[in-house]
Amino acid sequence: MLHTRRTALLVSAVVSIALLFALSACSVQKEKEGDNENVKIQTPMGALNVETNADPKDAGIALYPDAKPSPKSEGDHNSANVNIASSLFGLKVVALEYVSDDSPEKVTEFYKKELAKYGNVLDCDNGVRENGDQLACSDKPRHHDNKRELVVGTKQRQHLVSIKPNGKGTKFALVYVQVHGEEGTL
Repeated sequence: MLHTRRTALLVSAVVSIALLFALSACSVQKEKEGDNENVKIQTPMGALNVETNADPKDAGIALYPDAKPSPKSEGDHNSANVNIASSLFGLKVVALEYVSDDSPEKVTEFYKKELAKYGNVLDCDNGVRENGDQLACSDKPRHHDNKRELVVGTKQRQHLVSIKPNGKGTKFALVYVQVHGEEGTL
């Protein structure tokens, strides 16, 4: 879905944990309805729930007017809602990808206002990094892909919008991440 290094690391962590859960699984439920797939794994260690029909409301971010789900390739999904819960930690990741005929500047302005309800919005050209519990824009230049990331929150709870040009329009992703465990009580 997102092609950022940060998201790739997050997805790797989710997959690793999912494999751990699957190895000790007590019950696995799979449901498929049309393009939507849901998987629920219950183990003595905790639970994993993956749904591919996420809604922007799940991310706590309004959908840009007239945006459409990003076209997906065979076997891909343009949204996911992943929840991992155990007595030691928890992780919730909601990610959705959309396209709009409007310019990246117009989409960016909409989401700067939308995310402001959660606090100070960072507008990052080089990606986002953690600075202790807080988030900051990275100062390490990356290959210029004209992508911007708007982010608000902390390491434990963050809302992110990734925006990049797509022909004459815009491709953007809405992401919500919530982590709890030793450091937090979310």
